[in-house]
Amino acid sequence: MEYGLVALWFVAYALLAVVGAPIASLLFERFPDRGATFALPISLAVLTLVAYWVGHARFGWVAVGVAVAVLLVASGLALRAGGSIHLRGLAAAMAVFGVAFAFLLAIRAVDPAVHPGGGEKFLDFGLIQTVLRADRLPPEDFWFAGERLRYYYGGFVMTALLSMLTDTPARYAYNLALAGFFASLVTAAYGLAGAIAASHGRSHRLAGALAALFVGIGGNLATPGRMLLGVLPDDLAAQYGRVFFAGVRGVPYEEALANLTTPKEFSYWYGRYVIDGTLNVFPLWSFLNGDLSAFMIAMTFLLGCVALSFAYYRTPETALTRRRALVFVAFPPAVGLCALISTWSVPSAVGVLWLSLALGDARPATLLPSVLARHLPTSPDATAGPARLARFRHELSRTVVAAVLACAGGLAGAALASPFLLFHRPAVRGVKFLPPRSGLGELFLVHGAFLTLFALYLVARRPRWLRARLARAPPRALAITGIASVAVFAVLGLVVDLAAVALAGPFVVAGWVLCRTRADSSRGPADATATERTRSPHRSSSGSESRILGGGGLVGYETVLIVAGAGLVLAVEFAYVSAGSITRNVRWKTVFKVYLQVWVLWGTAGGVALAWLLAAAKDTLVGALADRSAPQPRTALAAGLSILAIAALVVPATGTFAGLALATHFDDPPAESAGLDPSLDATRFVDVSRPAQAESIAWLDNRSGQPNIVTEPGTRMYTWTSAPATLTGVPTVIGWRHERGYRGAAAFEERVAAVNTIYTEPWSEGAPVIDEHDVRYIYVGPPERERYGDVQNYARQANVSVAFENSAVTIYAVDPAFVCEPEDTNCDTG
Repeated sequence: MEYGLVALWFVAYALLAVVGAPIASLLFERFPDRGATFALPISLAVLTLVAYWVGHARFGWVAVGVAVAVLLVASGLALRAGGSIHLRGLAAAMAVFGVAFAFLLAIRAVDPAVHPGGGEKFLDFGLIQTVLRADRLPPEDFWFAGERLRYYYGGFVMTALLSMLTDTPARYAYNLALAGFFASLVTAAYGLAGAIAASHGRSHRLAGALAALFVGIGGNLATPGRMLLGVLPDDLAAQYGRVFFAGVRGVPYEEALANLTTPKEFSYWYGRYVIDGTLNVFPLWSFLNGDLSAFMIAMTFLLGCVALSFAYYRTPETALTRRRALVFVAFPPAVGLCALISTWSVPSAVGVLWLSLALGDARPATLLPSVLARHLPTSPDATAGPARLARFRHELSRTVVAAVLACAGGLAGAALASPFLLFHRPAVRGVKFLPPRSGLGELFLVHGAFLTLFALYLVARRPRWLRARLARAPPRALAITGIASVAVFAVLGLVVDLAAVALAGPFVVAGWVLCRTRADSSRGPADATATERTRSPHRSSSGSESRILGGGGLVGYETVLIVAGAGLVLAVEFAYVSAGSITRNVRWKTVFKVYLQVWVLWGTAGGVALAWLLAAAKDTLVGALADRSAPQPRTALAAGLSILAIAALVVPATGTFAGLALATHFDDPPAESAGLDPSLDATRFVDVSRPAQAESIAWLDNRSGQPNIVTEPGTRMYTWTSAPATLTGVPTVIGWRHERGYRGAAAFEERVAAVNTIYTEPWSEGAPVIDEHDVRYIYVGPPERERYGDVQNYARQANVSVAFENSAVTIYAVDPAFVCEPEDTNCDTG
């Protein structure tokens, strides 16, 4: 185990956090830790954005030096502007980061390999290597020689910068960066949830810890549901168990029921298969699998955008300069970085900003120039007659204005990422509508834990005006109304085959209404007496009501995140991005990428909600037990005990996947790492399983620059193909079939045909192709011989020599001065 590298990287992360702390303190001045949990992401963001732009002229140590200089200057200017280093907050942030960092390093140490199967590790490692070799950005595509990369590479520029700053080879930097991104995500969730809870006057540590648990080790309800089936009678499990395996691919139901319902046979791989035709991942699944995928790296910076939106949400309307700075100065670089890392996160970041503008107390129109703002509807003071129409116009106006302003911030961010967005992003076929639907049971298995907490939370946080009206209504009428409302949503969703409307729709509506009635809640009901309006916000006009869950109180930013997550759940039921799919379900990629964002948003909000519920339940139980003579003590006791009981079920249920997956992971390591000592070396498995090929790859890795090579085409993805290019960053003529999606089927097939010509046709036909693609090395190893049989001896040609040879691999070097025009059929240049 490379403990020295672990210590080096932790110190590097800590130093970057210290440098970023003054900037964070200015942006998040009302956070309890002055934004210390976002100090590291801020430093990484500044380094990456500067290196990205400088790198278009010159990448390497020049870009690194300029990026570090800009970060230090920005930190110094922040200190002069009033920023500070909150030592206690920074220490707490690094403590959380350190625990999460060590946790994931322990996981990776027993399975460090970037093997080609079961994920995108080959792609991710190749991206790091090609960035490290690049002399300018965008880097050359290591699977499409001669062309610049067409993939989200911002996160791999960030990883390469960390590798260079610590002088760490990519084989170790891969896992150290992966652990760092996981730890940054957990720390960001801890800090954001804590800040939201602190705005309610609740413990920021409890909320932050719960959010860190949800985001870091939480899992969906499919795993505990399947384990429950394993203890039921066989006939009962077979009758009612289909919903738990609806999304499992390639395994018949009877076989899944027999093999996936006991801890002994548990496999983490099936934890992502819940909704038919989709992937439903959560952070622990993704990081446990070991991919360093772009959309995973982006999650930390999505939470950074959310934190900026929350900072705006908490800023008073009178602080106009600060509000404009947050929206038009701070937010664009954050969302621009998200676009470079993974464009999938941009709509969510802009959407959360829109919700923050639309649902916050400050009027978004005040951000506009006064000449425009004066023509917009103002908030009405009356509540009856024509004023209701005025209120509607005002709400509609602020929603539209908020959308315009959020899009403006997003477009400014897009401008910062414009070279990538305009010229180098992967090809897509646009947004399409009305994909296949999700089932109600499947949706509940994915989102049910959070929805249960949020339902309890929103009921408990009912505003004072609502509580006053509910207190006057007969209990039976309330029960009938509640059941009828739920039934209407359910019937509506099921009749039109939109189960998501039944499940997530109420949270969008209820959350929006509760956020926009904050002013009414603070003023109290219109018919309340002066005495009632001056009571504590945790007490209501009813004595018995005040005992039950703290008597409500104002909702806060956690409700904005509830609305945001519910909106995303609904969105993927109506629209999807047509970007290719490996299944018949066209929204495979859309659900895969978006649901991880939902988990991160709801995991953060869930920590706040559960912390509030636990505190409210404690207060309710203490009050009820202390004064048994008060009205309805049994109701208060039942409410408090119900919250504790549900929390006792939900939290362990979400942790079931982690317990089973980690036990299996450490007890039975994957084949690539079985029998080996713990290590963070991502390519050690090649040295052990393919030593001859490893020797040739090491020789190729020592070549300078990016000379083009030719290897077997990667038409069989997730197998050992295109490995020399992947593990070195030296571009091959055509690599994995991913390029078919990035560049189109015609371009991919044309290159495959070109490689086939080089390996199978006479020299007179292959030589022009070699010259066309500027090939410098012809790689002939086991994959090439398996595909093409006996490959010709290229060294017989005057312009070709053997550059490397061992028992399994021969690498031929093509003379750089070699010229063979297509019309020269003999290609006799000797």
